Amino acid sequence: MKTITLLLVLGLLGATTVARGFDFGVRVGWNNAKINVKDLQMKSHGGFMAGAFARFDLASLYLEPALEFSRKKCEASKSPVKEILGYSSVDIPLMLGLYIINAKFIKIRGFVGPEVSILTNKLTLDKIESDLQSHRAIWNGRAGAGVDAGNFCLDLNYGFALKDIGGDAKKARSFTLTLGFKIL
Repeated sequence: MKTITLLLVLGLLGATTVARGFDFGVRVGWNNAKINVKDLQMKSHGGFMAGAFARFDLASLYLEPALEFSRKKCEASKSPVKEILGYSSVDIPLMLGLYIINAKFIKIRGFVGPEVSILTNKLTLDKIESDLQSHRAIWNGRAGAGVDAGNFCLDLNYGFALKDIGGDAKKARSFTLTLGFKIL
C-alpha cells in the first residue's frame, strides 16, 4: 500500500512538470450501485456523489486525480423482508484518459484507472441476518467516457470491485453519471 501511494504521488509530480494544461473543478452526480451478497436477492438502487477533480493535459492524454464523497445503496431481500443496504465512502480515483475529439469548445474523451474507496461506515442490515464484513479500504477499477463543453463536464462511468468486500458481501459494481464545472 505504501509503495502504491508513493508511486501515485511521484506520478502526479511528474505529470505536473510535463502537463500542457491544467484544470480544476467540482462535480456532483447520481450513482446506481449493487453489491452481491450470499443468500440474498439484491437490486441496484440510486445514490449520490460529490467531489473535486484536477486534470493534467499531456497532449492527447490526460491524468485526472479526484477526491469524492459517495453514498451508495442497494436493496436486499430475503423473502418476505426487504431492506436498504447503504454505505458511504471517500473515493480517490486516478484516471488516465484519452481525448478522442480535442476541439477548442468540445472534447470527447475516454478514461480508465484505479480507485480506492475508504468506507466511512460499516455495511449493516437490521432486519435481515447476514455476515456483512468489509475491509476499510476497497480497491476498484473505473472506466468511462465524458464530454466537455466549455467549462462543463458530463461523465458516465462504470465502477467495479477488484476483490470481494468481505464476509458474505461480494464484489460491488456501480454506474455513475456526473456533471462537473471547471473552475480553473
